[in-house]
Order: sequence, then C-alpha cells, then structure tokens
Amino acid sequence: MPTVAEWEYACRAGAAESKANDETAWTEENSEEQTHPVKQKKANAFGLYDMLGNAGEWCNSLDGKTGYLCGGYYSKEAKKVTCSLREPFTPDWQLKDPNDPKGMWWLSDGMMCGFRVVCEE
Repeated sequence: MPTVAEWEYACRAGAAESKANDETAWTEENSEEQTHPVKQKKANAFGLYDMLGNAGEWCNSLDGKTGYLCGGYYSKEAKKVTCSLREPFTPDWQLKDPNDPKGMWWLSDGMMCGFRVVCEE
C-alpha cells in the first residue's frame, strides 16, 4: 500500500490542490450513500481514477505504524473531499472484527474504506 505522501502525490497529479466535484468524485451530494464501480468519473492528470471520493484509500504513515484514510469517501461533503484530507483510524471501523488482538488492516465495519496497490519496478 502507498504511504500517505505517495498517495497524495498521485492524487494531486501535479496540481497544487485537487478538490472533488461532480465530474471527478462520488460524494455525499451524488453517491446515494454508496460506493460505485470504478472509472465512472473523470481521471486525474496522471490517468488515475477515483482518487477522491467513492471509497477512502487506506494508506501507511511514513513509519508504517499508523494507517490513515485519505481522500474522503461517498458520504463526505464534496467541499471536504480533497487530496490533503486525512482521517486517522477509529475503533468503530472494527466493531465486528472477531480477532483478538484486532489488526489495523482488517476494517470489518469500515465500509467506506478501500485501498490501492502500488507496484514498483
């Protein structure tokens, strides 16, 4: 998974800031409170789809010890969905996780959480 910094770089795609709008993101205003299939909205300048809205993307902190949900998701207001949005982990995202101890990567109740795999050559 990408670090927060890697994800933000990819999300900005060379822009100073990128904000969600109806052409680029599923947000509270247009999502009907659910995720949608990928590639239904316009890609960013790097050709990456769904970097904002739809499902928030789970990313690692630089030290790899903390996870953050980046970019916002379908039930957030469009004005709050930006490349710089970070949401720290909350235990509410694991209420149904039967594991003991609970791991930070299984978010059984985080239906708005997704992830993007980064491949390096």
